[in-house]
Amino acid sequence: MFECERHILSNGLRVVAVPVAHAPTISVIVFVRGGSRVDSKEKMGLAHFMEHIFFKGGKKYKTSLDIAHAVEECGGVNNAATGKEEISFYVKHGVSAGNLGFDVLEDMLCHSRFPEEEIEREKNVVLEELRRDLDNPPQLLFKSMFERVFFPNHPLGYPIIGNEETIWSISRNDLLRYQTAYYRPNNMVISVAGNIRGDAIFNEAERRFGSMVPAEISRWAPFDRHQSPGERICLVPRREKEQAGIVLASPAPGYGNEDEYALYVLLALLGGGQSSRLWQDVRETRGLAYGIGTSNVFYQEAGYTITMWGTRNSAIAKSIEVVLAEYKKIREKYIEDGELAFVKKFLIGRREVRFEESDEVAEEYGENELLLGRAVSFEEFKEKINMVTKEDIKRAASAYLGPDDLKIGLVAQERYCKNEMLNDLLMRA
Repeated sequence: MFECERHILSNGLRVVAVPVAHAPTISVIVFVRGGSRVDSKEKMGLAHFMEHIFFKGGKKYKTSLDIAHAVEECGGVNNAATGKEEISFYVKHGVSAGNLGFDVLEDMLCHSRFPEEEIEREKNVVLEELRRDLDNPPQLLFKSMFERVFFPNHPLGYPIIGNEETIWSISRNDLLRYQTAYYRPNNMVISVAGNIRGDAIFNEAERRFGSMVPAEISRWAPFDRHQSPGERICLVPRREKEQAGIVLASPAPGYGNEDEYALYVLLALLGGGQSSRLWQDVRETRGLAYGIGTSNVFYQEAGYTITMWGTRNSAIAKSIEVVLAEYKKIREKYIEDGELAFVKKFLIGRREVRFEESDEVAEEYGENELLLGRAVSFEEFKEKINMVTKEDIKRAASAYLGPDDLKIGLVAQERYCKNEMLNDLLMRA
């Protein structure tokens, strides 16, 4: 679908260019490998807070308003995101804006001033973001499961945003140390997609970011699931909760594993869309939920499969039984050829639809370069999806959706948060 061009600058910064013929936009994304996984327990939220501070102005665009005005004057959009293992900053604009994305991101990332007064003011902004998340039951449940179930006593389990105490503790020196440690060219990727030429992008990247100085990057703490198995049941009581939120999860390997594409197909079959087995059974046939979906989370050494839905409090046990029955069915019976072909077309088609937008193309190719060390083309994705067999599906289901490894999280009114009920359901899975 797209030809990806790759170039490494003189300082080790990797640049990915994906020309999209006749696209009306250009998207520039800068990725930094790090994220909340390298935060200390005492400074949880540092990586995320630093993402905010980069928007407070640099040499050319001296304030957050200057940055917003430059981007929005041409109808563009910009934002940033902090994950467990990466931070990203992006600008998307029309072709007529030329190299605006490079101009803004260079000023933000290479000339940020970290003004003390902005740091203190932004702490209140981030605390409001934290309060918003704590008032969101699904977010609260996921936060609890990362801390207690998925990655206990490990930085992968720390909340990306931190907590009130750690946010208040962040200093300007903390930000400068983090920048020195991780915002290095040999720890970064620039991904550009849209109406572009690869050679022009590589020249612009060298001009804008070529003076950055590389350095040795500290390795993050490894994760061993056997040493940190985590709780099997996670209960989050909420007095005012009218609807229960449920997450059924199971351990999976990290990204780039040999079963990655079998898992894509397996999870799409279960809960990838409105035609999926769980959607049809849980929602359409039984009316137990408004929506239900299955997905996967991959990190370097480990991941999780996740099925999530909401239901009335009186239907908690019944809905879990239905989901577990679908898990059992797919473990024990081979998928029909027609259903397998349908799910493959669904995944490939969804990838085509996603790639309609230049920012989605830049994100996909850049993130793969950052995490895997290479870009995964649409053609490779399509080929590997089509190689998945019904035997692969059954094997992956047995390996990653087995009853012994299942974990469950529930956010509901306190009287419905019963450990015994959930444990009994898991024992009968």
